[in-house]
Amino acid sequence: MGPWGRPRDSPPSPRPAEPPRGPAPFAEGGVSSAGCPAPALGRLECLRGKHRRAPPPRAARPIRAPRLRPRPPPGQSPPRGRFKDAAFAIRIRHPPTPRLYGPGPPGDGDGDGGYNVTALVTIATKTFLRYDKLRGLIASIRRFYPSVTIVVADDSQRPEPLQGPHLEHYLMPFGKGWFAGRNLAVSQVTTKYVLWVDDDFIFTPRTRLEKLVDVLERTSLDLVGGAVREITGYTTTYRQRLSVLGGGAGGDCLRTRPGFHHRLAGFPSCVVTDGVVNFFLARTDKVRQVGFDPRLRRVAHLEFFIDGLGVLHVGSCEDVVVDHASKLALPWRRTEGERQYARYRYPPARDDSLRLKHRLFFFKNRFKCMAGN
Repeated sequence: MGPWGRPRDSPPSPRPAEPPRGPAPFAEGGVSSAGCPAPALGRLECLRGKHRRAPPPRAARPIRAPRLRPRPPPGQSPPRGRFKDAAFAIRIRHPPTPRLYGPGPPGDGDGDGGYNVTALVTIATKTFLRYDKLRGLIASIRRFYPSVTIVVADDSQRPEPLQGPHLEHYLMPFGKGWFAGRNLAVSQVTTKYVLWVDDDFIFTPRTRLEKLVDVLERTSLDLVGGAVREITGYTTTYRQRLSVLGGGAGGDCLRTRPGFHHRLAGFPSCVVTDGVVNFFLARTDKVRQVGFDPRLRRVAHLEFFIDGLGVLHVGSCEDVVVDHASKLALPWRRTEGERQYARYRYPPARDDSLRLKHRLFFFKNRFKCMAGN
């Protein structure tokens, strides 16, 4: 006997046949040959001889359109929800286009450096009631620069005609203002440089515009001033150093001091500063970039240079001098036009001009305090 209770020489008994794998074929009558019911009798499935109920078939999901966020009406913010808006910045950079000016053929006023002053410079001024002084200025200019263009902005009450070659006379509403007239005059300049003068200046042999042109052509300065000589012989350049001290959220502090920063290399009589006298040659596009605040109507000068801090590179040359017409006159010999001009030029203490300047310093320039000599 073997270990399994059968004779050692007896043949092995045959193994029972395994049921076929996979789903059994269904017979007619509802029962398959393996004993599994037909599909009509409950959807039973036969797996290795054991019956298991198949899961019910899933219904097909309908295809739904994506939920789109409605555009909010103009002026309203979108409603909050689970949808998030993504924003990213796109910076489009264009290289600045150059602004070029032709030097023009050699002509009037050629001097130091061979510059054609007629092609490079336009003289601009603003006048108010002082036609005798203005005609003196024009006559002195024509002695040295007969073909340079002169632009005059005029806001007098009863304008007088101005005639002459290369002269442009622009009329404004009465009393429009000092800085508004400056904007009008500069807007009509088509040359590379503009020379600003008062209407009571007098050109002399020392008023060499070629020197100022040479400074701007050979340096990085945007504006260079000269000197003004009074009838008494006193000469001033009105060089001012401007500095802004941070003052926190309440505003900054402006400090003005006479003087300059350093000498200008290559020009011993010129310096670098922040503000100059009201006789200067400047790049036309830079003056337009800063502009003159038209709210300053009667008394203003240093405000232009304050607005130009960080934009204008300013210099001053003391060897280019223009004369200032005499202001000395006896009260009983003044004309009616001179008296009217004095009332506008020198407003009384109760006038609102000073308060307006302070408001502009505070709200426009963000200055809460000022200090100076």
